[in-house]
Amino acid sequence: MVAGLEVGLGLVVLALVLIVPILVVIMLRRLPRNASVSTETTSTLISPDSENLNEAVLIVQAGGRVEYVNELAREWFGLRAGESADLERLVRRARPAEDILNLCAHQGQKRLSVGGRLVDATSYRVPGPYPFMLVTMRSVEVSTGLKDAGADSSILRIVSDFGRNVSASLNLEDALYAILLNISHLIPADILEVKVWDESGNTLIPYTLESSGSSHIVRASHSQFGELSRALRSQQTSLLIPDTRVNDPALPELNGRSPVQSYLGLPLIADGQLVGTLEIGHLTPGVLGPHDHELIQLVSAQAAYSVRNAMLFASEKSHSAELSGLASLAQAFGSAQDYTNLIGRLIETIAPLFSVEILGFLLYDESKHTLEAQFPFQGLPKHIV
Repeated sequence: MVAGLEVGLGLVVLALVLIVPILVVIMLRRLPRNASVSTETTSTLISPDSENLNEAVLIVQAGGRVEYVNELAREWFGLRAGESADLERLVRRARPAEDILNLCAHQGQKRLSVGGRLVDATSYRVPGPYPFMLVTMRSVEVSTGLKDAGADSSILRIVSDFGRNVSASLNLEDALYAILLNISHLIPADILEVKVWDESGNTLIPYTLESSGSSHIVRASHSQFGELSRALRSQQTSLLIPDTRVNDPALPELNGRSPVQSYLGLPLIADGQLVGTLEIGHLTPGVLGPHDHELIQLVSAQAAYSVRNAMLFASEKSHSAELSGLASLAQAFGSAQDYTNLIGRLIETIAPLFSVEILGFLLYDESKHTLEAQFPFQGLPKHIV
């Protein structure tokens, strides 16, 4: 009896020894198949058929890794065939950069510019073991006719949004940024500048959007439009040149060698006074045409008055600071109790009136027949003073 039980247990153990390796092999052979199915399912889920879509699609994982970009999105963001996409590069092609970053992190809707194209973007959070954000972008077709445009893209909304954005702040840099950003929404541009008239220097100061895509403008050392800007200033009227390579008898100063091959410029005039210019350029000929000219003319007056109001506000603010400084200066003379305190109070009240790094007083010593620096002396160490 005992011998029979021992034989039976031995057979059971032998069977287990033979079956366990077989089960392990079967499981190992099934794993790649399951992974393949899972990968295929995920790929099908996150890779919609771009040929059947009129929307650009991005899929971004948590942390900012770009998982998928469809063909239309690659075209809008300027990605070459086979080139990998990274979020930093995509952000540089969109304005405002903060808006697209927010869409990649949170659900929402934004209207922004991608590669100079006005788009409505919507982002959705897709749950799962590895959650990601699905961002879809649809181009906004801008039309100057109410009958040809939908309610969302009609010229009434375009003009209304432009006026609201450019008049939201009286700060000059904020107003110029709003103008450049909204113009980039309306018309794709390789080069875009707004210039502000400087009456003291009798010149136009150019400003451009910062190339990184951040919400700032940059004061340029010189204009990128060269002789085109000079022609616009001399003409004092809007100037549309679809192809700058074609000689125009009316513009003999143009030599046809400008890198800008399609140009649109408008003077910004408020109450009959030139306050600046707005210039749009393309490196490809024939891009800008009468439709773009008509569209910009609709908003140029709002841009001009926004610049004028911001300049007046800056002038009044500076004048107010000067008056306040003079009042403080008079008060400093009356309240100073000793000579050393007087010099310090004068430095404190005069410093805000001038944009300087070094400021101080040199007083004449009659006995020595010399000018001697007085302490404190702003911008210089004590031993130098």
